[in-house]
Amino acid sequence: MTRWHLTAALAGGATLAALLAPTLNGLGAAGGGEANGGGGTVPPVIEPLLTPPVTQQSGKIQVTAGLDQGAVLAGQSTERLLVVTLKAPDAEGGADRPVNVSLVIDRSGSMQQRGKMEYAKRAARELIESLDASDTFSMVLFSDDAELLAPAQQLLDAAWLLRQVDAIEERGSTNLYAGMTMGIEQVRRSVSSETVNRVVLLTDGRANLGVVDPDDLGRIAASAASVGVTLSAMGLGVDYNEDLLASLADNGGGSYRYVSDPTMLTTAFREELQQMSAVVASGVAVDVDLGDAELISVLGGYAASGDTDRTRIWLGDLYGGETRKIVLKVRVKPGAPGGELNVGQVTLSDRDGSYAPAQVLAKVTDQTEEIERSVNKELSSLGYMAVAGDLADKAAAAYASGKKDESMSLLSASKGIAMQNAARFDDDRLRAQATTLEEQRAAYDVAEPASVEGQHAVKQNKASGRYWSR
Repeated sequence: MTRWHLTAALAGGATLAALLAPTLNGLGAAGGGEANGGGGTVPPVIEPLLTPPVTQQSGKIQVTAGLDQGAVLAGQSTERLLVVTLKAPDAEGGADRPVNVSLVIDRSGSMQQRGKMEYAKRAARELIESLDASDTFSMVLFSDDAELLAPAQQLLDAAWLLRQVDAIEERGSTNLYAGMTMGIEQVRRSVSSETVNRVVLLTDGRANLGVVDPDDLGRIAASAASVGVTLSAMGLGVDYNEDLLASLADNGGGSYRYVSDPTMLTTAFREELQQMSAVVASGVAVDVDLGDAELISVLGGYAASGDTDRTRIWLGDLYGGETRKIVLKVRVKPGAPGGELNVGQVTLSDRDGSYAPAQVLAKVTDQTEEIERSVNKELSSLGYMAVAGDLADKAAAAYASGKKDESMSLLSASKGIAMQNAARFDDDRLRAQATTLEEQRAAYDVAEPASVEGQHAVKQNKASGRYWSR
């Protein structure tokens, strides 16, 4: 494929009390600041004196795992953030990997609006023109049912295929299931460990024919990923179900993109194809086996399975130069002063196998000064960014369901966490997050949830929450 090379921008009430309880119980030990981020003086963190978190090489991926603070107070359970970061190497030699891709496009009647289909056709044409003999391509359309516009093959008659794309017309409803499963089948026919095997799904509406249950559709995407076929989902406009598409991408091991403006479709396709050609690890999963701790939650909406002792977080494909994070809230069990707790083990696996686990330990002390010295600034910043992002996602969900006051309270709490910890860790990323959260609050304040502006704000804010939490 003649790749598109892009810049580094790719890499880019009572209920409230219940939601915040895990955050405020032991996690916000800075003191001084108000919950809404106002006014308090936050003491700077003293650089830690304890052994830093474990960083090791797991295949191609560098894995770091540790608690936001490495010491806990003796004699009581403590809620902490277990932060895992994964850093992928640059794509080998900058070489482009061949792709085996099925482009699955919604052709339902709603694609007539705002010229959405014309922009989709333009993006598809540019993608087709970038193919070469090493790439395998298929194209599926769906409305009331699915139609195979081009079966999977390498040596394409590009002129013929472009004519077929030009002739696409909008009609019917949205049988997303039919289109997705046909695309998966086309990619499965040519699955190879030497290629990136991907379904790219584009829709502007809600699934209303065929299988429509989000859990069932998610299981189909996960099943395809288990045999090496990943799925990315693009939502166009404001009428589609963003939670469904995000779930498909999470279970399918690909990416989720919100495309608010049809004119940006070509850019979205470029980004997707550029990432695909830079995949350096496939089938990536992280297992967290807890010992002297139990799981409270996994932040970021990851596709996760397991229980309070053992959890698997599914990531799918990792791209060259990409850094990902996983943040878990855990409850560390009580320990005796001077001892050490085995919080757990973090093990990465991919298509090439499973690697040696990284051990996460916590020192037990009765000295509060030692606890403060054990804070890891980088892992804490990443962890609290995820905590604030998780609350922002909950705020978007509350706003979308018409609970505007609750959503505003959640956003204020989210902004407060970002501001307080930006001061505590002197972190510009958290400051930027707080600024964006204030912009989100302002957007909610002036728009009603059912309006186009309100629906756009929800989708944009949920996308931001995913970014901060991952």
